[in-house]
Amino acid sequence: MYNNTAQRFVSIDLASGTPVATLVTYTVAAGQTLNGTIDDFVFHPSDGNIYGVTSTRQLFTFNITTNVLTVKGSVSGALAATGTKGTAFMDAAGNMYVGQNSNGTLYRIGNPATGSSWTSTSFSTALASLDGQPFDGARCASVVPPAANNDERELTELTPVTLDIVNSNTPGMGKDGQGTYPLDNTSVVLYPTETGAAVGSNSIELTGKGTFTLNPSTGILTFSPVSGFSGEAIIWYTVEDTNNNISNRASVKVFVADGTVLPVRFDALSATLTQGQLRVDWTTISENENSYFDIEVSADGNDFKSIGTLKSQALNGNSDIALGYQFTLDTNQNALLLGTSFAIALIAFAAGKNRRKAWVLSALTIMIVIGFVSCSKRDTTIATGDQSLLVRIKQVDKDGKYAYSKIIRAVVK
Repeated sequence: MYNNTAQRFVSIDLASGTPVATLVTYTVAAGQTLNGTIDDFVFHPSDGNIYGVTSTRQLFTFNITTNVLTVKGSVSGALAATGTKGTAFMDAAGNMYVGQNSNGTLYRIGNPATGSSWTSTSFSTALASLDGQPFDGARCASVVPPAANNDERELTELTPVTLDIVNSNTPGMGKDGQGTYPLDNTSVVLYPTETGAAVGSNSIELTGKGTFTLNPSTGILTFSPVSGFSGEAIIWYTVEDTNNNISNRASVKVFVADGTVLPVRFDALSATLTQGQLRVDWTTISENENSYFDIEVSADGNDFKSIGTLKSQALNGNSDIALGYQFTLDTNQNALLLGTSFAIALIAFAAGKNRRKAWVLSALTIMIVIGFVSCSKRDTTIATGDQSLLVRIKQVDKDGKYAYSKIIRAVVK
């Protein structure tokens, strides 16, 4: 223990039947000066000495046999240069963790018993939401698991946003903390609620808000908002270290601030395919600085191709009343525009609904393949089986920014 008033360590023999607290006078090593206050310290399992970080970020060690306090150097990195360091503890590997009272954040410092320089990194912000005072800590018996920290991002436009939830240092994104072992970016698991079970997939769709999609090889999330999204969308996640220790559950929040004016709010959207004639209808509730719409189609939901454009009907791109739009395309006359893969998928899609025309569609398929083998060697994937024609609207602002409507399936009539 340490008595701040007397500025002396306190020794208590817990093995004694009648424990007695004894003040221990320490001596700073010759030629050294201890700056700041000693707020907390921890016993190191490897060398039997006490280690701590002063309020001015000085790393020190205290030999409990000789009562000599040695200043090892200054800690660099994220830990604040001043202020009370109210907690200190170690894991079994000798890594040190120090708490900054002013912001409630815990910081990790690599084994202070080795090396000649020490860098602090943010470990956990979990205590910041309490009262900002970590106060005290204790050495963990085995390992310290990783710490997942909450992330949030404000949207100013309804376009897909990439979220590096594990490693990002950007404002609002809580960089996750390494515990005893390094973080494993490939171990991220998504949860739809704070306490419920995992989703068992790499995607969570929140109705009326958007979809979170995880890249399992990088741990990076992409949030794709639906048109008209407002308020906030929240999911949770965990991450493991390289020794399979699991973190706490942290949140990922994407939100649109109150008062934010979004470019376009979509309402109804439909698509039909009748004897090769594709018709797409949609309605906007409001438009702000809108320029035009791109109509995009896809056979697989991943690769979308633009098949046409309509200019905004809003005066100067601005409207607060409902506006209706209609786009038509004769797919029989626009095979070149559609591309080989999509055209063949479209034929298979229509054929599945009208078997009597199968011989005509087969002949058309052959002509399309022959034509495209000669002019496009990159587009060779042919979709088969149960086909779907997927449609979405890309809305483009006057400044080039854009957003997407929801994705729908065309109905064959």
